[in-house]
Amino acid sequence: MKLKTIILIVLLLLSCSDNNNTPPDDQPYRGLIPAAIGNYWIYADSTWINQNLSEVKLDTVEIVDIIMRDSITWWQLSGWELPYLRREFAVINDSVYSWQIFFSQSFKSLVYIPPPDTMTVYESTISGDNLIYRTAELWNEPIEIGLGTFEGCGRYIVGEEEDERIEEFIAPGVGIIFVEWVHDSTWSWPYDYHMKMVLVDYDVSNGD
Repeated sequence: MKLKTIILIVLLLLSCSDNNNTPPDDQPYRGLIPAAIGNYWIYADSTWINQNLSEVKLDTVEIVDIIMRDSITWWQLSGWELPYLRREFAVINDSVYSWQIFFSQSFKSLVYIPPPDTMTVYESTISGDNLIYRTAELWNEPIEIGLGTFEGCGRYIVGEEEDERIEEFIAPGVGIIFVEWVHDSTWSWPYDYHMKMVLVDYDVSNGD
């Protein structure tokens, strides 16, 4: 069976499952990423290298435990490490932070802010010592994926359009619904790398 056929079957089965995951219009705001033990998200990940589809897989990200640091609750994830969320995250004043470890130092780093009406640039840290600039904005267009249509999403970008860019969409009260990672280089392999993560199933009902 061809790889493309397998992809279509997997996405069709997951999008047609009777989980009633399409967000209702009156869903209350519960933060960018609903944090509670047992909440999970399943993504269909597709990777292209030099314009050839090389891998398709399903990844499950689940909140499995908590740890307290300085009276702050850090939620621990199992499964795939999303590009910037990492293994532990905290929700502070509606913003999301990741726990960074660099040699003997550890600290929190701002990852996502509530989507602002106008494009906003802010600082973040990745891998403990790399300062990056993130762009956030409220995306006024609906985002359509197999699970349904999501509105009022936040759009987050790191990198340049022409070189390397990671673009993420977050539906408040649901979590990360779509990630696209593009790497286009003339000197480092893979010269052309393209990855997409699409949310195909989730359960964020715990803690309601």
